[in-house]
Amino acid sequence: RVARAGKLTSFHMLQGSPHAGALAEPVLTGGRSRTRWGAALAEQVVAVAQSKAPRPKPPRPGRKLHHAPDAKAAAFLEKWVAKGGHPEVGRGMAAGSGFVYTHFGVEPDSPRDAIVNVMKSLGETMTAGYEAALAAVLEANPDMHPEGVCREVADVPVGDGRRVPLHYTRPRDPAPGGPVVYFIHGGGMCWFSPAMAMYRWWGDTLAGLGATVAAPAFRSSLDHPYPAGLDDCVDGLAHVLSDPGGPPVVVFGDSGGAHLAIAALYAAGRRGVDLARLRGVVAYAPFLGNPASYMSDAVKERGTTMCEYDGFGVSAYSQALAATVYAGEEHQHTAEAWPLLYTDEMIASFDAPLCVVVDELDPLRDESAAFARRVARAGKLTSFHMLQGSPHAGALAEPVLTGGRSRTRWGA
Repeated sequence: RVARAGKLTSFHMLQGSPHAGALAEPVLTGGRSRTRWGAALAEQVVAVAQSKAPRPKPPRPGRKLHHAPDAKAAAFLEKWVAKGGHPEVGRGMAAGSGFVYTHFGVEPDSPRDAIVNVMKSLGETMTAGYEAALAAVLEANPDMHPEGVCREVADVPVGDGRRVPLHYTRPRDPAPGGPVVYFIHGGGMCWFSPAMAMYRWWGDTLAGLGATVAAPAFRSSLDHPYPAGLDDCVDGLAHVLSDPGGPPVVVFGDSGGAHLAIAALYAAGRRGVDLARLRGVVAYAPFLGNPASYMSDAVKERGTTMCEYDGFGVSAYSQALAATVYAGEEHQHTAEAWPLLYTDEMIASFDAPLCVVVDELDPLRDESAAFARRVARAGKLTSFHMLQGSPHAGALAEPVLTGGRSRTRWGA
């Protein structure tokens, strides 16, 4: 309720902690804790005290962008509001997310070519929709566009004759030692690219805060199943980390990009990449499961977020299709391909800590929280955050969902 009133800066959860466990941590653990509840709480208190974030403001009177919904969209909006979502955000989703309550005419066990053809067409439609909607928002709200940044694309040779295009966005006047954000885009490992308007805008936003952004244009699983896209992400990361005297690096990914960020952390460690400059991985709204995990009866049980919020940005059906395309026939149950299937030993081997950020009204919230719990038990989790009132990946799509009039501050 505080978030809907525009008065909430953030919501944090200490994974595995009992009531007030952060304060009692030394007593509860005998001083041998790997949980970091107390450290995470103290860091948050100091961060709030030092924050330069503006105080919440009333929404801006931007241009009306959302049209009257059809019957399916109206039913979607009714469900969204009933689950506690803000009506304006629901109207934005209903206008642009028809795919989540539509059957595409294929099933996860359909021939791969049939699924790929449908997914390619869907990806083109979504990309065009996002491009047009964000362009309208930025035209109506020109102050939203960061200034003082520059972009370039570098084709990085990575061996075997391959090259990975890295999309760089930098401050025009970078501060010495400014961090590098290795930004892996979302889209179920099969859609979108760093050149998409939404990801360019996010790159500009991060660069406006002083970071250099390097975003790999990894191969889509529609044409190159696992491990091709992951290999590109690992090779691009190795290049970014190759200068031992360079600035600190953080890997950031959303949705399918968060999957690849976690997988790249694990795979890079196994492949001998020098991770000394890597400060951590931020996994936002991660898509973690294999096809079977979205087709099981467990995800349909009332009370799970995949059941309660199905269609709020993604659906069990769309996730199963994307996972099927990503894995190909050979890797449906390969643990290295799916963070949700990682063993405790694999998680304990992470060479950098993980921060997990989830959306409150995301179907994937439960699987993300369960994974974060296991990471916390291994002593590898720095923090777990939840964006109140947000659908799947709502922070990145916030300008489109709200027409630039947001009070939610998910993106901030």
